[in-house]
This record gives sequence, structure tokens and C-alpha cells, in this order.
Amino acid sequence: MLRECTTALAEIAVRQGDTNRALELYRDLHTIEGTWNQAQIWRFLAKSLTGGEESFVEGELGKAELARRRKCLEKARAALETCLGYLDGEDDWEMRDTAEEQLDEIRNQLRDGEGGDDDLESTK
Repeated sequence: MLRECTTALAEIAVRQGDTNRALELYRDLHTIEGTWNQAQIWRFLAKSLTGGEESFVEGELGKAELARRRKCLEKARAALETCLGYLDGEDDWEMRDTAEEQLDEIRNQLRDGEGGDDDLESTK
């Protein structure tokens, strides 16, 4: 029951645009869904720092924006890695495949310094 209430509060926080509160609540869940939703929020925040552009170049964004974007991507990567850990032994192959694809994309972005534009759907 507590898990369901926490999830509901986190979803309300997302709808209200309170990403900090939503991240805090999802982090407290320690579940597949909680870590998945954390990753999606961090990916959204990283993308929003580039104005939704498909890529970014160091000259187009200031160093502070680049550092914030990198931090968001690193947090998304960590959340997806945790999510995949929770998925060990689970039969949710679709979520596992999607998480692995997103993780590869984030690793490439961090390595190459490029942004990516794919759907940010939040699957539960």
C-alpha cells in the first residue's frame, strides 16, 4: 500500500512539474518502476537543457549547461543500470530491451558529447 501511495504522489509531482519531488519519491521506491521513471525524468531534463535539439556542440551551450546536461545523463545512466539490476530474473524482456537501448544511447552521448532525440515515453 505504501508503494502505491508513493508512486501516486510521484506521478502527481511529475504532472505538476515538480521533478525534484518526483525524483525523490521514485528514488525511495527501490523498484523497477521507480528507477525506470527516474531515468526518464533525468533523460527529459538532459534533453530540455539543449532546447530539445537533436545534438549539441560545445560552442552552442555554455560550460555550465554542458556540465548540467552531463550530470543529468550520468544520473539517467545510473538509474537505468539500477533498473536493469532489478530486472535480473524478471521476464519483462520488452522493458529490459528498452532500458538497454536507452543505456547504450546515453553512453554514446556521454562518450561523443552529442545529444540524441528519441521518444521519451514512460512505460510502466
